[in-house]
Amino acid sequence: LAKSRGQTAADARAAAVWGWHLNPIAIALCTRGSWDCAVAGLVVFALLAAKRSRWFRAGGLVGAAAHLRLYPVIYGPAFAWRAWKTAGVRGVAALGLGFVFGA
Repeated sequence: LAKSRGQTAADARAAAVWGWHLNPIAIALCTRGSWDCAVAGLVVFALLAAKRSRWFRAGGLVGAAAHLRLYPVIYGPAFAWRAWKTAGVRGVAALGLGFVFGA
């Protein structure tokens, strides 16, 4: 996502590393065995897949995230709307099938 905004890959990595290291909430949750970091990563990768119109992959990643935690389900309507706007019925069908197989 940062590359599409004009940042270099090194700048994006540095921002991610510093943002991660300076976030006390993420540190506290991850040291207690929470899956929130993995879920957030899956949602970010789903956003990247959706940006590239890879609807089956995006659905699978959101499905896997929803399998670990329930709250990523709230992103489903936004993904479905975007799939409908860009790929029509086939995009929504691919997203739904990916979600089913991912979950």
